[in-house]
Amino acid sequence: LPDALPIFLGYGVTGQGFIDGQYIRTLVEMGAIGLTAFLLLLFVLFKNALRIYKNAQDNLYKGLALGFLAGHVGMLVHAITTNTFILTRVMEPYWFLAAMIMAIPKIEQLETPKIEDAQETTRKIFRNSDRLLTNGSLQLNGPR
Repeated sequence: LPDALPIFLGYGVTGQGFIDGQYIRTLVEMGAIGLTAFLLLLFVLFKNALRIYKNAQDNLYKGLALGFLAGHVGMLVHAITTNTFILTRVMEPYWFLAAMIMAIPKIEQLETPKIEDAQETTRKIFRNSDRLLTNGSLQLNGPR
């Protein structure tokens, strides 16, 4: 039974020689459980970024999400033959951008009241436009 444990738990970071392939390396270092967790993380990230792309209202946010999705797929393919997800110069901007994309729904939620306030102000102006034409003044808060 102890010989079977590395299959599930891996050999650790220094347990084997150099392996040039992220998925194989992850399997050897962290075992089947670690590889499954890693692949699940990548899948959930893709799924959430796709949902954010589809639901984003602002074209800037849609563009950021779509760009991240393209880069994410590129990273997944690149990781087949090299250790992509352990290179600091690659991973720092990758995870920073991933965090930005995951924050888009909250950012849009915070921006929505400002848009609704502007729309309500516009409605008040148009409702009171007849007063503006007859009285020569605009009153947004009713009569003074």
